[in-house]
Amino acid sequence: MNLLLSTGSRPSYSRFMGPLLPFALCCLAAGQPAQDTGRASLAPEALRARTPPVEAWSTIAFSTSEYFEETERAGVTRRAKERRRLALVTIGVDIAWYLLFLLSPLGPRLREACLRAAQRLARHRPFSLGTACRVASLPRRLFGDDWAGALLFAWAYFGLGALVTLPLALWGESMDQAAGLSNYDGRTWAWDATKQAAIQLVLFSCLLLGLYGLVRRLPRYWWLAIGLPAGLALVGYGLIEPRLTRIYDKVTPLESSQDPAHRALLPRLEALARAEGVSLSSVKVIHASRTTRSLDAQLLGLGATRELLLWDNLLEEASPREVDVAVAHELGHEHQRQDLLTYGGSALGLIVLLWLLSKVLRLAGRRKKMSGPGDVATWPMLGFALFLFFHALQPAIAWRKRAHERQADRRALVLTADPEAFSRLQMRLAVRNQQELRPPRWVYLLWSTHPPPAERMATARWYASWLRQAGYAVPAAPE
Repeated sequence: MNLLLSTGSRPSYSRFMGPLLPFALCCLAAGQPAQDTGRASLAPEALRARTPPVEAWSTIAFSTSEYFEETERAGVTRRAKERRRLALVTIGVDIAWYLLFLLSPLGPRLREACLRAAQRLARHRPFSLGTACRVASLPRRLFGDDWAGALLFAWAYFGLGALVTLPLALWGESMDQAAGLSNYDGRTWAWDATKQAAIQLVLFSCLLLGLYGLVRRLPRYWWLAIGLPAGLALVGYGLIEPRLTRIYDKVTPLESSQDPAHRALLPRLEALARAEGVSLSSVKVIHASRTTRSLDAQLLGLGATRELLLWDNLLEEASPREVDVAVAHELGHEHQRQDLLTYGGSALGLIVLLWLLSKVLRLAGRRKKMSGPGDVATWPMLGFALFLFFHALQPAIAWRKRAHERQADRRALVLTADPEAFSRLQMRLAVRNQQELRPPRWVYLLWSTHPPPAERMATARWYASWLRQAGYAVPAAPE
């Protein structure tokens, strides 16, 4: 989980996985046993001593004018309003897109046109040479004789959707450029967007053919058969996720950095990971400054592939103590993965969701010009059902994520015992990543997956007071 909210200034290689969120909730990363860190300040006894009781955590209110200039406060507020406007327009465009396919004959006609195009292509010699080949006939055996038409339908649906949303993507990028968040030029943005679209197209095509191929063979019970393979696929995705970052940005080991100050961070960060019982395969630097000015740190991968990834912007602009806090926050998320009850509930939720989707497919298959639940023209209704499902659950999802972020913040404060560096990091993130200090209540409840910066800094202020009362010396704010 990322430390920050996405600013929208760069393509995300994992964006396509959004509709598969319930599957991802079934994946449990096993924690590693804690090891001796060799640092007295990170000994288990010391950590327990400076950990307040869960019910004692609180906040101390403060005025944001103490830390932020008026121009900074006005800037982040203006930027947040622009992002909300874009989000609302995007939701409206998505709804209109689904309704266009559901209330008009566009979907069935597009499918029929794709079937005819596939039949015409099959008559041409370059496309018919391998039809008898075992590999070439595999899609037909898995999906049916109309697999090529279904694949063309997937490509056409995806391409039309990309054209519809392209103006919104350009709008978002122009806002990031105006806010100073993006380092993209036109050519680089177009190249990264093309790579993202190609990855999404391949994933979408595989999902559509695999899903409908299973629906055709098990029309009533496909939702039971798909759960385990989908979960395993998401585990596999988690294993290779660190490698996917190389698609967009250069990644180098932290120990090979030319800056001695950066190399000096390595033993400190590894000690934090050992104290939290997290096994790291490596600590890498993502050279994200090629495209963005945002700051971030990530912990990606599962088990032996887990990597700590630091954005070069963070290393260049944050102090070493602030980097410690950012990493401790990411490690705090790993600390939460031991909640078996949460993952068990998510697995049950996955089964319920798939069962509901099977009902949607059966209902869509009865519509005029549909041949049944295995007709790929029912995809828009399935997509609209997922759209409504996730937006209906968004307040609950946001509430749960905020709770996880608060726990990770508290863990970072305990691991580092440095509330001043924590507050300075939140100041830096709020200004650089344009995060609204105190969003409106309705925005907070509906969309905010992170506590606002003002709340996080108020928590750090309370923890500093608690440490002083417990007899600990609180370090001064970093330069």
